[in-house]
Amino acid sequence: MAEYAHPEVLVSTQWVAEHLSDPKIRLVEVDVDTAGYDQGHIAGAVGWNWQTQLQDNIRRDLITKQALEQLLGQSGISNDTTIILYGDNNNWFAAYALWQLKYYGHKDVRLMNGGRKKWLEEKRPLTTEAAKVALATYRATGPDESLRARKENVFAVIEKTGGGQLVDVRSADEFTGKIIAPPGMNETAQRAGHIPTAANIPWAQAANEDGTFKSADQLKQLYEGKGVKGSGEVIATALARRADTAWVQLLSGDTEVLCSLRGEPGEGTDSLLARLPRSNRIVAVTAYSRMHMFVGGSDGLGFLDALPASQVAPLLRPPPGGGRAELGELDGALYAALAVDGRASYADLAAATGWSETTVRRRVDQLRDAGALYFDLELDMPAFGFRSTVWMWLSVPPSQLATVGTALAKFPEIAYAMAVTGPANLAACAVCRSQEE
Repeated sequence: MAEYAHPEVLVSTQWVAEHLSDPKIRLVEVDVDTAGYDQGHIAGAVGWNWQTQLQDNIRRDLITKQALEQLLGQSGISNDTTIILYGDNNNWFAAYALWQLKYYGHKDVRLMNGGRKKWLEEKRPLTTEAAKVALATYRATGPDESLRARKENVFAVIEKTGGGQLVDVRSADEFTGKIIAPPGMNETAQRAGHIPTAANIPWAQAANEDGTFKSADQLKQLYEGKGVKGSGEVIATALARRADTAWVQLLSGDTEVLCSLRGEPGEGTDSLLARLPRSNRIVAVTAYSRMHMFVGGSDGLGFLDALPASQVAPLLRPPPGGGRAELGELDGALYAALAVDGRASYADLAAATGWSETTVRRRVDQLRDAGALYFDLELDMPAFGFRSTVWMWLSVPPSQLATVGTALAKFPEIAYAMAVTGPANLAACAVCRSQEE
């Protein structure tokens, strides 16, 4: 499952076969074809009818919290039960049930990757006997409104007054208004067509031939091909446009955004950190303040191996000598010019400071030797074969912070390490060729 952004919500058919007798697990089948369960299902699985048990036909809405509690109790499910969902049509309505369960706060619910299709293709056994379950007591929480888009959210997307993108997973014929429901289904749209600005990515396109979900990279390519970017990328793009953003990086399959902001503490309510949590695309925000950067380490990644020693030597610098550099007014102009473009020539820096090029060169060397100035070179690491970036947030005894940070920075895989304030006090970024490294 390593190819998925969130493998923890999926289990394999083999895993299910090995846990059929586990009393802490309840299998639930939810099919588009509501007669599918009676025709044969995995032993021990209960069946839920999405038309009558997972929606309120009068209000055209989800079932209430009380109705869900009753359904789960009758299915022998308590709050600590692990629910494994599966179904036909590439787990279409099984995924709908998973969303509804997470909406009402069930902690451990997963999908059997491949669903009914893969189970049958592997010629695994089915039964027509209804599961015998003991009634249980269930208490739902929530609802968790961060998982649901309301009418106001949809209009905000259409009118471009808020963030988000709409995706219609129905068939192309439903999307274009040629039909209002899949053949043989009673559930129909109230009007033909689709919501303006929505992209059409039919559910089946997200699955492989065996019914399993496509990998995170494949889904990213699929969605981006239809003009849909993940929330992480949308937020990262917006952050990158800000003048106070130093850099932005996407993590965890583009579901997390890591960014570095320039600014002074106590900027007030207009600061980015004060406004970020109000966005409905932000689930959580954790802020750290960088206190000290630890530098050091050799070129263990091998970038210099392609050069002969005679060419490598001029590129290497000794570590900072630890001396002090008294900063003057013109040093501010020097730093400002380098902040705009770290590749600025000595001639450009001389123009910015009013110094001669010789003075600029000498001052830059002095500041670098004192550790008051360093250049951070950003590379396209995947182009060099380094495809795994790992961020580590560590808590170490304050008395050992400098020792641990300095030692950590010397590892060749560590791009940089820094002392921070926040839930942890030491952060480090490692760059490797693979996750195994």
